[in-house]
Amino acid sequence: MILVTAPTSVLAERLAARGRETRGEIEARLERAGFDLPPLADLRRVDNDATPEAGAARFIEALRRRPQTESEE
Repeated sequence: MILVTAPTSVLAERLAARGRETRGEIEARLERAGFDLPPLADLRRVDNDATPEAGAARFIEALRRRPQTESEE
């Protein structure tokens, strides 16, 4: 499983740049979007906090990495 995420500040900037929501709406949206995941052994995280090209490269790298099995840890 791959989780693509970015820091809240980056998400807020991106949403503000779209110009479709007020600052208050963006804050409320980000508050609703917060969640915790249970521990997952095969979770691979991709930080999407840079350019689209960098995010795509990180995602492709995550796809290429195979999850470790318990015997490999």
